[in-house]
Amino acid sequence: MSYLIDFIISTYHFLIQSWGLTFALIGFILQKFFVPQILEYREIIKRARYDLIYYANIFPIKDKTGTIVNTNELDDIRKKLRDMASKIKAYRNNIPCYKAIAYTGLVPKFDNTEIIATNFMIWSNDIYEIDSKISARQELRKKIADALGMKYY
Repeated sequence: MSYLIDFIISTYHFLIQSWGLTFALIGFILQKFFVPQILEYREIIKRARYDLIYYANIFPIKDKTGTIVNTNELDDIRKKLRDMASKIKAYRNNIPCYKAIAYTGLVPKFDNTEIIATNFMIWSNDIYEIDSKISARQELRKKIADALGMKYY
């Protein structure tokens, strides 16, 4: 009878230890392959929200001769907007099972990232337009804000 009790106890300890190892292995895999990429992507999304608000009212300024005065500023902004669009698309591919993780709400949905990146790119191409309709830029920013899940300002 004592052999049976010893067998049950040793089996119980083995199962407890194997579950512990299983959870440790799952935690290691998540920490190695998912968590850093998700955190990095969330930082990019935070930066996209910041850029959307910060560059909202940047327009070309003309002097009396009709030349654009703030070309250096517009060049920098154009590069930053294009960089943001590229990062949103490129870093999304670093996350394994992106659509499943997006379903949990940790990152934006795949379709929303396409909308965000596309509209940032259109905005960067339109940055030098002097006679551009303000409402068209506002519509771009509104689409980006909706896709980012933030209130439009």
